[in-house]
Amino acid sequence: MSVILHLFLTTNLLAFKYLIPPLQIQSEFNTTHLLEEIHKSDCPILKRKCNGFIEWKDGDRYKGAIRFGKPHGQGTYTWADGTIYFGSFDTGVPHGFGKKTYVDGSVYEGEWWDGLKHGKGAYSFICGDEFFGEFYEDKMEGEGTILFGSGESYSGFWKNSQPDGYGIFSRNDGSHYAGNSHQGVRDGEGMVIWETGDTLKGNWADGQLEDDATFVFNNGSTMISFWENGKSQGDLTYITSEGEEYMGNQKEIAKIIISNDFDLIESVENNLQLAYYGFAMEYKSNRQFSLAQSSLQLAMSFETNELNPKIYNMVNSQMAKLKSEQEDTGVASSVKN
Repeated sequence: MSVILHLFLTTNLLAFKYLIPPLQIQSEFNTTHLLEEIHKSDCPILKRKCNGFIEWKDGDRYKGAIRFGKPHGQGTYTWADGTIYFGSFDTGVPHGFGKKTYVDGSVYEGEWWDGLKHGKGAYSFICGDEFFGEFYEDKMEGEGTILFGSGESYSGFWKNSQPDGYGIFSRNDGSHYAGNSHQGVRDGEGMVIWETGDTLKGNWADGQLEDDATFVFNNGSTMISFWENGKSQGDLTYITSEGEEYMGNQKEIAKIIISNDFDLIESVENNLQLAYYGFAMEYKSNRQFSLAQSSLQLAMSFETNELNPKIYNMVNSQMAKLKSEQEDTGVASSVKN
């Protein structure tokens, strides 16, 4: 039996706490056979060096370099289930460089050590996703990049087949999370960067924003929020590019600033619309669908679709995705439209 890497994907990869869905990697099947298990071979067991074939009683077969009745050197090993390995062997097991095509159609090509994926390699999943990077004893570990068929990606450090350490996650909406993760979830200092040049800087703990989080907008304004248990708490502090400071909720801040300076209406509303969108993505990533939907609805309430269509389209697209994911997880009925 061959071993298969399983990748479980969701519609939005950041959704539900993990940077990417957890990866499950099983150990490679041991190719070692006892000499008495050989069904037939054209190479004598006691011959030191030979090129030929071996067929075993369990249906596995091999063709290539053989030493003392075992694959040793370059050759092709075919399992009874159809899995095929072509590459280098040492005393009966893959060792060196080789390519393995699994029965489900997924492929690993790279370095092997004592029968395990170990070193630099590339793994192509049957769903079209691809990982390029380092393996350690059959696990994605070290530096690596995974490219998803959806267009999203993660590049950074891995441990036990999960993002762990510093990395960059790129989403379909054009934004990036650049920061630390632990066991697959955001953990430590990080930053969300949008195509517009706006950023959200903060600290994450077990996938949730904690303590102060600061939006830095591309017009020089900033907004500070405080987070606890993955939820925004209390008033927000908005500081304009001129240094003027306002406190309140997002709607109150917008009314105060606009009433004092009508010329700021475009930049303030665009900034707050993006902030609502950023809040929604944080809530959504922790399955707080009701709060996510409320934040998106507030973002849609601004009349800025002509001022900044990029932000408007991001919000509109995420509304549709949120509805779909609520239905997939069976919680749509608990969220009011």
